Amino acid sequence: MHRVSFLALLALACSPDSDTIIDDTGPEPIPEPGEPDQDRLLSHVETLSSDEYAGRLPGTEGGDLAEAYLEDHFAALGLDGAGDDGGYRHVFPLESFEVTGPSELSMGGVEYANDGDFALFTYAGSGTVEAELVYVGYGLTVPPFDASAYPNCPLDPGGYDDFAGMDLAGKIAVVARHAPSEDWDICDRCPVSEAALSAGDLCTFGYKAANSAAHGAAAMLLFNDYEHEGTADGGTLGEGYYQPDFPALFVNRGLLDDHLTELEAWTTGIDASLEPNPQASGVQARVVTQTGVSSIEVPNILAQIPGADPEIGHEVVIVGAHFDHLGTDGWSVYNGADDNASGTAVVLELAQLFAEWGAQPARTVLFAGWNAEELGLVGSMYYVIDPALPMEDTVAHINLDMVGGGEEMGLIDFGGTDAGSEWLYDLLVTQQDDDFPVTPLGADFNSDHAWFQYAGVPVAFLFTTGAHPEYHTPEDSFDIISGLELEETTRITWDTLRVLAMGEEEAVLEAGEPEEQRAAPEIPPELIPPTGVPALR
Repeated sequence: MHRVSFLALLALACSPDSDTIIDDTGPEPIPEPGEPDQDRLLSHVETLSSDEYAGRLPGTEGGDLAEAYLEDHFAALGLDGAGDDGGYRHVFPLESFEVTGPSELSMGGVEYANDGDFALFTYAGSGTVEAELVYVGYGLTVPPFDASAYPNCPLDPGGYDDFAGMDLAGKIAVVARHAPSEDWDICDRCPVSEAALSAGDLCTFGYKAANSAAHGAAAMLLFNDYEHEGTADGGTLGEGYYQPDFPALFVNRGLLDDHLTELEAWTTGIDASLEPNPQASGVQARVVTQTGVSSIEVPNILAQIPGADPEIGHEVVIVGAHFDHLGTDGWSVYNGADDNASGTAVVLELAQLFAEWGAQPARTVLFAGWNAEELGLVGSMYYVIDPALPMEDTVAHINLDMVGGGEEMGLIDFGGTDAGSEWLYDLLVTQQDDDFPVTPLGADFNSDHAWFQYAGVPVAFLFTTGAHPEYHTPEDSFDIISGLELEETTRITWDTLRVLAMGEEEAVLEAGEPEEQRAAPEIPPELIPPTGVPALR
């Protein structure tokens, strides 16, 4: 065991025969905290991932059921609403994506099935395109730039264009994921072309689709680069990159290899040279997608316990998880038990433990159910733009996403090695068990903590260690969930949340052997979960 509870710091105030710990700053005793209930946690996951909830896609009946489930739970606990007009709903606008019919793909006269051969991008447009496949590398266009203004961009200041010299009019663009050699400095540190909505978008799925369209392509087939497995992971172009008549599919790389026999050589050649290498293939393909969008409003679900301390009561600690998922595809239900009924269950259990504990926190604690995460982190984005509680008063955000189905015991804290969030990792480590370690890695920006990190809030993104092979498939169902992982994740988060809520983090860190806190176990690369795959890039 390597857990240091802030309650231990008050042990001197306990009488040997007492059931409670006496807070020497006031007359009221602090009750002993309760323990996470595995059965309750599993019950939440089972309900939210049931076929009745139909994948919890925002704007659908299943999404509505999930919203009501969280709202009813918070109300039953007697928690205050933190949403609009004092209720639990924090409403925001959404262009709701709909699949109106089956997608189709054929290449070289061979028809492929929508059951692993390819996946429809969320916010892909609708249409039928029959045309030649044209390889355009990573789908990037970087205009000429001043090297002193972009000192960390590894590309030639003269510019870079994967489409250079290629006539793409009416053709189907074949695009590799990420950037040459998976160099994230290209993605994040180079200037963007006019097709981008914002800086840093170069490697997003949405930008690659928009840039292909800007160069005349009528559709896009994207494949996993050769740094990764060739699976058709799927993902979202993002609401802002939606083009009504531009189809986009994520395709199993092996299928493309069958028809474009030099695909690997073309791609690894770009990796080695950082020189564009567009290629006409001569292979004809047919892409059919049937989609649409409608303008709706959906809510985040927010509850709070106000802080009582006169000095830090206005400060806010957020613990959140997204409760939406992918809905159905017309054939299968994407139940999303691991992603993210599991994290939602932990937030609901934490709210119940806090309500039943009965202690008045020093800081305000916000329990957040984020919506439309799978559509591009939309709900959390709107919260940061229009926060229910002031962002400048928010001292930490703990995000729980996929904490029930990993194949290894333990948690990864994405953000735990990042400046400004390291202390939050150190605090989590003081609460860990030796058989359920918390390991720090650099921030991953494809879950709801991302907007808070952009806003300067310290974050911990907790994600169960190990492979999650059912991710974004119909196999992500209740039967893959580990009750023990849920319980241990809740226990560590619960112990940490109490420290933050009571404003005791400095004392706990001082007592928690800091030299041990930074010593994290090594995780083999194959056991690092594929966070952000598929989401935005």
